Amino acid sequence: AAQQAYEACVRSPLLSLRELLPLLAPSFSRPRLPRLSSSSTFDEDEEAASTQELGLILSLLAAAHAPRAYTIASSPKALARETGTRSVALCVGLVAEQRESLAITTARLEEHGFKIFGSSSAVRSARRGPLFHQEDRLFFGACSSFITQQLRPGDVLKALIKPSSFRLPADVKRPIIMVAAGTGIAPFIAFLREFACLGGWLAPVVLFFGCQRANKDFLYREELLRYKARQDAAEESQGKKHFLTHLFLAFSREPGQPKTYVQHKIAEQRNLVLQLLQEQQATLYICGRTAMAAGVTKTLAHAAAETLGGDEARGNAFVHDLRKSRRIVEEVWA
Repeated sequence: AAQQAYEACVRSPLLSLRELLPLLAPSFSRPRLPRLSSSSTFDEDEEAASTQELGLILSLLAAAHAPRAYTIASSPKALARETGTRSVALCVGLVAEQRESLAITTARLEEHGFKIFGSSSAVRSARRGPLFHQEDRLFFGACSSFITQQLRPGDVLKALIKPSSFRLPADVKRPIIMVAAGTGIAPFIAFLREFACLGGWLAPVVLFFGCQRANKDFLYREELLRYKARQDAAEESQGKKHFLTHLFLAFSREPGQPKTYVQHKIAEQRNLVLQLLQEQQATLYICGRTAMAAGVTKTLAHAAAETLGGDEARGNAFVHDLRKSRRIVEEVWA
């Protein structure tokens, strides 16, 4: 359904850019451009209209779009071994959000004093068209839809690789606790692939992962379960290497089940988490939305206060000390 909506609204729009711009843009005065030549046959009204439309288009095209940052979901060692090339893997979620109809949008603009163009035949035709009154329109993210829907093998992109705040501990005997929701799993897939390439980590590796439904957006499901199975096999053979020691899953939209988020799982496993942080100097990595990260650190502070026998200030101080020593590392977005 999402693909069909994308084709209808983006690749094969019912309205042209010329038809959409007057509907969505407020009318405001702009400097008139000089005539290109004295022999121009435009009359004054045509020139004013074309000048205004040109200025509007230029102002929209000039709007700056911030680069999108994606955490790499691959291990250079593993990819070099598998493909023999220098490459990276990304985990990109298609942003698709519902929007109100254009009729409601233009009505809101008019209520706030914006004058919507409405005199041209194109506008009158557009206002009668199906897209103008379509309910529950889908908005697709510019970058995510480009990557997931339009890119083809062989296409060339301009990209910049920036240093990540996520670094594995220099001491391979330090435990690792990873907390992710949705596409925030990306850097931890890179970690796990690195461990597999190295033959394992020398300390416990713990992952808390949250998504909506197990059969819908459990990203890298087969790969994660494979690492866990490899871990179980290593333990049976008395091995000391760790691939994925513990995997805790939280599903927030599972039918017939209460909403469960990663912070709930951390609360359930507070003894394990605090033992690794306090006694074995583990590093806690968090990747996902800002609200999720805030919920995780709040849960950790509360658990620390209860376990250490203190008040809220004691728990907050515990989290603060972890941040100060770089043992809580975050990559988050709004």
